[in-house]
Amino acid sequence: MAEPNIVAPVALAPEATPAVVQATATPTVPVVTQQAVPPVATPVVSAPKTEQLLEIPSSPKPTVEALKLIKDSNVPQERIASLVSKAKTVEEAQSLYEFANDIYASGAKAMETQNQTRLAELKGDPELGGQKWAETLALYNSGMKRMFGEQAIKDVIAAKLDALPWLVRGIVRAERAATAQPIITAKSETVKAEDTLKPHERIYGPDSTYNPLNPAKPLEKPRSTPRF
Repeated sequence: MAEPNIVAPVALAPEATPAVVQATATPTVPVVTQQAVPPVATPVVSAPKTEQLLEIPSSPKPTVEALKLIKDSNVPQERIASLVSKAKTVEEAQSLYEFANDIYASGAKAMETQNQTRLAELKGDPELGGQKWAETLALYNSGMKRMFGEQAIKDVIAAKLDALPWLVRGIVRAERAATAQPIITAKSETVKAEDTLKPHERIYGPDSTYNPLNPAKPLEKPRSTPRF
C-alpha cells in the first residue's frame, strides 16, 4: 500500500512591523507684538519771571586808555584798538595786548639783527664802504629826503629796512647822478698874455695893425675892429 504524501507545512513569513508614521508638527501661529506707544510729554510750565527793581551793573567796556601799555610797545596803535574791541573785559584786553606785543617784539628783534648784518656788509662794500662811507651816508640821506620825503624815512626806519643793500646802492647812485659836480680848473701862477686877449684879438691880433701873415711887418692901413 502506497504511503500517503505528506505535505510539509509552509512557513509563513512574519508579518512586517507597521511603519511608524511621524505626526505632522502643528504649524506655529505668529504672535503679533503691539508697538509701544511713546508717553506723551507733559508740557513744562515756566515759572513767572521774578520782578526786581535793581539791575545788576555790567562790566565797563574796555578801552585803549584802560590798558597798561608797555613802555617800548611794538604793537601798532590800530592793532591795539582791534584787540580791545574783541575783548569783553579790561583784563582780557590786557592779556591779548601783552600776547600780541611779545609776538611783535620778537619779530622786531629778528628784523633788527638782520638789519645790522646788512649794515656790516655795506660798510665792507667796495662801492659804498671804507673811505667812501661818509659820502655814502650823506648821499643816502639827501637822496631819500629829496625823492621820497621825511615820512618815507620814518617808515623805512620803523620797518628796520634802512640798510637794504639794493635800496642804499640805488639811492646813492641816483643822488650822485643828480648832484652837479664842480668843474675844477688848474690855474697857473703866471697869467700868459694870450689868456687876456679878446676873441677877435685871438684871430686878428692884439691891435688893428697886426699882420697875421707877417707879424714882423705891421699893416700900413689899420683894419676895422670886428663887431663881436
